[in-house]
Amino acid sequence: MALSLRDYDQAETAYKQALILEPSFVNGYINLADLYRLLRQNMEAEKILQQALLKTSEHGVIYHSLGLHYIRNGQTVNALTALKKSYQLQPTNNRYAYVYAVALKEQNKIKEALAILKTVHDRNAADIDILFALASFYLIENNTKSALVYAQKLVDINPQYGSAEQLIQQLQSGQ
Repeated sequence: MALSLRDYDQAETAYKQALILEPSFVNGYINLADLYRLLRQNMEAEKILQQALLKTSEHGVIYHSLGLHYIRNGQTVNALTALKKSYQLQPTNNRYAYVYAVALKEQNKIKEALAILKTVHDRNAADIDILFALASFYLIENNTKSALVYAQKLVDINPQYGSAEQLIQQLQSGQ
């Protein structure tokens, strides 16, 4: 409530009080770190996320938040480590897998990213973000046949997904 009213001091106090009352309240750490990020206090945000790991290190959400923090701050190696850990802790979380795969792609580790995306797709064939990433990453790999397969699946699931339709047209015209 306080954050939505832009009373940052009140929000910070509330999050800190919540963490005093319940030191293992993961969302309290995440929200406090997000508040610090919003206030451009990146060192404080990282410090809070690191504290969260000391209290409870088995939550993928903490590593995911820390990985995003590192990405925003240009700390690629640390980001990949944290995002990988979030994915390992919660391999069924499609979002964690997707973000980790995108981070891998940004480091030109496309084959590794594709392996993760295919694993997620095998489990959940209707995830449009995963389908679009598969089509796009295969296109980067110059594998137009596979790119076309995943782009078509995306359009079949969501005919209004304009980017996929454009991708299909691009792929078909290039063949």
